[in-house]
Amino acid sequence: VCHWTSSCSSSITIRATEASGASAVYVKRAATDSRSRAIDYIDLIAVDFDRVAEGARLQLRAPNPALWSGAESGSVTLEIRVPPDVAVDIEATYFDLIAEGPFGGVAAPSSLGRLEVADVNGPVNLMTANRQIVLRKIIGEVSAQTSNSTLTAADIRTPLGQSQFRNDGGEIRIDGFSGEISVRNDFGRIEITDFLPTGRRNVIRCQS
Repeated sequence: VCHWTSSCSSSITIRATEASGASAVYVKRAATDSRSRAIDYIDLIAVDFDRVAEGARLQLRAPNPALWSGAESGSVTLEIRVPPDVAVDIEATYFDLIAEGPFGGVAAPSSLGRLEVADVNGPVNLMTANRQIVLRKIIGEVSAQTSNSTLTAADIRTPLGQSQFRNDGGEIRIDGFSGEISVRNDFGRIEITDFLPTGRRNVIRCQS
């Protein structure tokens, strides 16, 4: 969960490892011509990792509006390591995200960053705008939506339910899909290869 500001350029990487618990490694940075001001900015960026009933919760906070301006900046780079097959739920609007499983599910339904997700055996729910989505090796229902950028997916299997891919102003490219699919694109190209449709509700729609 990130209480963040658009003036922070930041990224999150989540990796599944053979560990018994979750851990996080992060680097906070501030760019300014004053050492004391840089220290103040870094102190304002908070990272808290807590145990909760349903698992673990990581919270990041930065001042909004940010105190820095112009050529100054504040940022955090975060790597989270979790046991395999857990479900990951991310609320991180202004972060780029890389999630490399195996995971039991990944949800990032309200992002404005680049999203890259691989190796998931479970549902995937991703939404961003004006940034790229990359999906690889997913078994389960997929809901992925972006605009004005590319949405690419490879090796996707949906044995139950339906996977949905949406774009507006960018390309959709899917290589290797089996299952039931719904694809919609406005003002962008759709390309699907190695396609095995099943079920009775397969829909591909493109405007202009």
